[in-house]
Amino acid sequence: MRWRNAVVTGWMLAATALAGAGTVWIEGESAQKSTFNNHGWYGNVRKEMLSQNAWLGHYSTDQPAEATWQFSVDEGGTYALWMRVNPDRAPL
Repeated sequence: MRWRNAVVTGWMLAATALAGAGTVWIEGESAQKSTFNNHGWYGNVRKEMLSQNAWLGHYSTDQPAEATWQFSVDEGGTYALWMRVNPDRAPL
C-alpha cells in the first residue's frame, strides 16, 4: 500500500511541476482549528499507513465538520486544490 501512496504523491507533484505553478503542500491533519469529532469507527484504522499517522475523521448527522488552515503563497497564480474525501451522505 505504501508504494501506491508514493506513486500517487509522485504523480501529483510531477503534474504540478509540469504546470509551472508553485506548490503549497498542507497536510489536512495540521489544521489550526477543527470541529471534526474523530468518531471511533472511522478512527479505528492502521494509522501508520497515513501521513503524520493521523487523519481528519468525522461522523455526525447533526453537526457539520470544519477545519481551518493558515498559509502563505509566495507567487500569484492559479492553484489546484487536491483533497481526498468521502462525501457519503454529506455535501462538500
